[in-house]
Amino acid sequence: MKNFYTMDNNIFNLGLDAYEFQIYSYLVSCAGKDAVCWPSLNTIAGLLGMSTNTVIRKIDLLIRKGFIEKEGTTSLCKNGKIRTSNNRYYIQPFEEVWDRYFRFNPVGRDNTRAS
Repeated sequence: MKNFYTMDNNIFNLGLDAYEFQIYSYLVSCAGKDAVCWPSLNTIAGLLGMSTNTVIRKIDLLIRKGFIEKEGTTSLCKNGKIRTSNNRYYIQPFEEVWDRYFRFNPVGRDNTRAS
């Protein structure tokens, strides 16, 4: 089977706003089993109906919250110059995100229940 992906149901208990959830979900769908993907900011923005600036801000928040890690990449052009290429995104294991959320957000412990 293909053309589907799964996410832990507890994702809804981690306080993501709608933009963060959409971007995280899209990155998870792109990453597959390897938990790594590299869509362009313009691709993410266009597919999700957001501005590129919103995507950049929300990706930065997802990084700070520990959902993803980002690695800048470069490529070599035919003329020999190096140019910035798409970022590489690493989806963090959900168990680690869940643990980190409750370690740094003790208030969430009172308002969140695990399924």
